[in-house]
Amino acid sequence: NAKCSGSSDGKLFITVEGGTKPYTVVVKEGTTVVQTINNNNGGVIEVNGLSAGTYTVDATDAKLCTKSKSLTIGEPAPVSVSATSTPPSCNGGNGLVSV
Repeated sequence: NAKCSGSSDGKLFITVEGGTKPYTVVVKEGTTVVQTINNNNGGVIEVNGLSAGTYTVDATDAKLCTKSKSLTIGEPAPVSVSATSTPPSCNGGNGLVSV
């Protein structure tokens, strides 16, 4: 998940195994290609810098066999703050601000 609402620090960890090496892994958000990775060894691939959303991962081996997986990166609710104030009563200097 992303650390903060609206940030682009989410990560995907993709494990590729089986089939015939090498692999090509394509990460897409909708129809937009976010990253293409050529991987000769399989194992775990880390994709960084992602914002909240749904991603499709397509892994294709040397014989053009493809497996797809959909993954979602979430995000926490945005930080909110509210404040109230009470004006001072007659020259008393007793005003108040609460956050």
